[in-house]
Amino acid sequence: MKILFAINSNGLGHATRCIPLINAMMPKNRIFILSNYRALDFLKGTYGDKVEEYITLPDYSFQHTVFTAKSVSVNRFMMYLPLYLKEFADEHIKFQKISSEHNFDLIITDTRFGIYSSRTPSYLLCHHIKIPLSGFLKSSEMITEFAFYAFRSKFRKLLIPDFEEDSLAGEYTHNFKYLRKEDIEYLGILSMIEKNKVKEDIDYFFSVSGPEPQRTVFEKIVLDEVKSLKDKTIVIGLGKPEKKTVKKVGNVTIYGFLDKDAQTEMMNRSKLIITRSGYTTLMDLAQLGKRALLIPTKGQPEQEYLAEYHLKQGNFYCKQLEHLNLGKDLEIASRFPGFKARYRTEESVKKFMELIKHETRS
Repeated sequence: MKILFAINSNGLGHATRCIPLINAMMPKNRIFILSNYRALDFLKGTYGDKVEEYITLPDYSFQHTVFTAKSVSVNRFMMYLPLYLKEFADEHIKFQKISSEHNFDLIITDTRFGIYSSRTPSYLLCHHIKIPLSGFLKSSEMITEFAFYAFRSKFRKLLIPDFEEDSLAGEYTHNFKYLRKEDIEYLGILSMIEKNKVKEDIDYFFSVSGPEPQRTVFEKIVLDEVKSLKDKTIVIGLGKPEKKTVKKVGNVTIYGFLDKDAQTEMMNRSKLIITRSGYTTLMDLAQLGKRALLIPTKGQPEQEYLAEYHLKQGNFYCKQLEHLNLGKDLEIASRFPGFKARYRTEESVKKFMELIKHETRS
């Protein structure tokens, strides 16, 4: 069968969480990947010629209209929402030509709303169904959920990478007003990271990631702050697929980019992980059962909400980047136990395969 995975290019999280699903489908099917920018580069580096074809199709203008060097403008996001809805429609028009040329048998799309076909079974993978905000933007929860409700007829199911109970994402994936139970399927966590039995010989692993230009801001502060940690073994991953360099300065090893296997190794070997509070990262931490210091991207509602949510749940300690004091914050973070997952990625993939098995019968 010809199976398309269409993946959002805003950061690498969408790409990494699709890897377990791609791996499960690859042995008996012809896999096509549609994405853009670093996400596409990452997937090319992961799979090489194992994928039938890589298709470049730019997605949305969020990075240009919403992300700034200092924050993410939620006001601007809501103001430009009609524009984004038009972009979804334009994306679908462009995809129709691609779809007619390739004649896919199954479409799995991670947060690319215009990638679907009325002739092909299509599934939408997404977790930020609701955006829980305070103040006058509280209505955004209803607005964003209603957008998913409006798109529900385009897809067989909305696949949610979270647990129905003991949620990792909180209000983002639960307590819906419009979506019905038959519209959604809770898969559980999806992580490309495999849990290995290895010695934890890295004291602190810093995973620098996220959309530009904020990824670069994070990088600069981390490189300056770690100078004070003289007696610890430290590894830093900069999250730049185009820069495959390694630099060692005293007790600190800096990687321009860590591929799947290297990222898995570093996370397994780490006693404490310092990272953004993006949802894919939280799934990785849950997969490994690791402790972490969460540093949400300022002004990005998802990361700020998730960091505060897990702080209140007693799972992880969090701190804003501009208030970072590594000497103190790392000690506090080590006291938090991490998130205890109900089950891991292997079971989530089984649920996915069971759900679509009738689509993949020859």
